[in-house]
Amino acid sequence: MTGALPETRPALGRPERRVIAILLALMAVFSFWLASNQTFDPQYRQPNEPFNTDFYRQQAIAMLDGRLDVPYVPTQTNECFFREGRCYGYFGIVPSVLRIGGFLVGGGTDFNPSPVIIAAGVTVALWAAIDLALGVAAADPKGQRLNATSRMRLIVLVALLLGPGGLLTFLSQAKLYFEAIVLMLAGLLVCFTFVQRWISYRRPGYLLAGLAAGIVATNSRPAALLPVAILGLGVVAITLLQRKPQFRREVMLGSALAVLPAASASGVFWLKLRRPTPSLTQYRGYNEEGIQSLLRANDGQLQGLRFLPTNLVNFLRPDTVGVDGTWPWFRHLLPLEKSALMLPPMNSAGVYVEYSASLTNTMPVALAFTVGFIALLIAGVVRLTSEQLLTFALLFGSAATCCIAVLTSWALTTRYLGDFVPVLAVGTVFAIVSLLHWLEHRPIAAWVVTGAVAGSCLITCVINLNLQQESFLSAG
Repeated sequence: MTGALPETRPALGRPERRVIAILLALMAVFSFWLASNQTFDPQYRQPNEPFNTDFYRQQAIAMLDGRLDVPYVPTQTNECFFREGRCYGYFGIVPSVLRIGGFLVGGGTDFNPSPVIIAAGVTVALWAAIDLALGVAAADPKGQRLNATSRMRLIVLVALLLGPGGLLTFLSQAKLYFEAIVLMLAGLLVCFTFVQRWISYRRPGYLLAGLAAGIVATNSRPAALLPVAILGLGVVAITLLQRKPQFRREVMLGSALAVLPAASASGVFWLKLRRPTPSLTQYRGYNEEGIQSLLRANDGQLQGLRFLPTNLVNFLRPDTVGVDGTWPWFRHLLPLEKSALMLPPMNSAGVYVEYSASLTNTMPVALAFTVGFIALLIAGVVRLTSEQLLTFALLFGSAATCCIAVLTSWALTTRYLGDFVPVLAVGTVFAIVSLLHWLEHRPIAAWVVTGAVAGSCLITCVINLNLQQESFLSAG
């Protein structure tokens, strides 16, 4: 994989476009079915859900009135931060902006299409992963690009691994946290694919599209702040080092990508709480015994490196899912049947554990591909052009920072695994492209590998589907 980059991205053939459209349509229907609890009701509301998505509808109504506070209902608005007696959420405004559009479609402010928004976010995230894979493959020199059969395999394998065979199945839940995570993933992955296009083809329009996607990501969930900022700084550094003809414009666009998404999200926090980031002391449950006991156990801190070893080992351990003889077949073992593993300096009093699974249960092949690709790259077995290596380093490095907040947090829960999806998506995309290059002249091995990966996706799809169904009945 060496040589000069192509000047333009090769166009997809009609069969490839058709297969992508079919795969995305199937994922959209599947996600909508899951998010609506198998009812296909666009306004499905989960009963007895304390963190329900009516928060976003109420915030949308407030935005139409020039405010950002929501009515405080103890049984419905648990995640509340108070300022001057008014309730605000630390969730971004993108889900509420989408509901304002829904108000126009539905003809009133009672319209709350959370399952539709979840399905749309999941579908966009999967499209971005497929597009990123095709972009990485197209960046090969003309004589070394994947042939039509390998490109079709690439589309199918990425779609299966990062779609129904991955955490997007589990995350298809019409809940407050899940909607924010899904929309963040959609924004981040779209931002990644446009930055990749810019690195390959240097068209400023790609940076504008990436900037818009970055703003969506950061205003959906704050975990996107650092990844998007690093992407922008990377664009600036690449531009200054290579001094292309339009470098001043691209420096400005890269700087905008580094600053504007973070500034917009911090600005919203300021409007809500008069702070650029939320303060735990403003949290509704701060004075409750649960939070206070966690604070006592952690020397007054609920974020820090002390949590990293414990979180990492639990997010990677293979024994967090059990098997049943009856539906839902697979179940969370943490925390009801097994205890979380605690590594110094942590103990069980200092960590809050909800239903929790791991990457080795929910995305094992994507994890193996990512780790294996990095190992082979370091060993020199996989060779990339300088532009490809630069693309991988920037995308993977920025995606990895999305996991920092989760790994240094006081809570363990399966939904937080969503923050690992960007880094696994980047690693999986590069790994599959490299694998298909090796398999291109080994047709029998190619069919064996394709069948094995597809079979593994069926297994992980069932695991994630059943964990999704179990979690759907629980709070959070």
